[in-house]
Amino acid sequence: MARKYEKYVISEPKRVWNTFDTEINYPFDVYLNDELVPGCTVTSDIYWRRRIPEINPVIPWHEHDAPMILYIVGEPGSFEVEVPLEDEVYKVTKTTAFWVPPSVKHLVHYKRIDNVVCEIGVILGRFLSQRKT
Repeated sequence: MARKYEKYVISEPKRVWNTFDTEINYPFDVYLNDELVPGCTVTSDIYWRRRIPEINPVIPWHEHDAPMILYIVGEPGSFEVEVPLEDEVYKVTKTTAFWVPPSVKHLVHYKRIDNVVCEIGVILGRFLSQRKT
């Protein structure tokens, strides 16, 4: 019997190397977008960080045309991450969610990782599918 919702379950991400109209040297693991799930209206990536990335920040200052939800998830005190939103810098040492409005420049800069940290981005639009992949 065919499973009618199986097409909505993504356990293998699409690896994307070119985003933000900028060549980057770090892959993005996209778990949801309209290429993976036709009709999907969000773009979402997930990263498990066990150490500070070699390229840090992974993506330089950038902005999106759509709002974004950014989650930094980890054991309190086991990491330190800076998230600038325009000229305001937020230091994160416990699980935190950010609402990033459209056109707000931002990035994620890792300062310390003692335990696994998860970074999750959810762009409330079809962002990555509109870029070269």
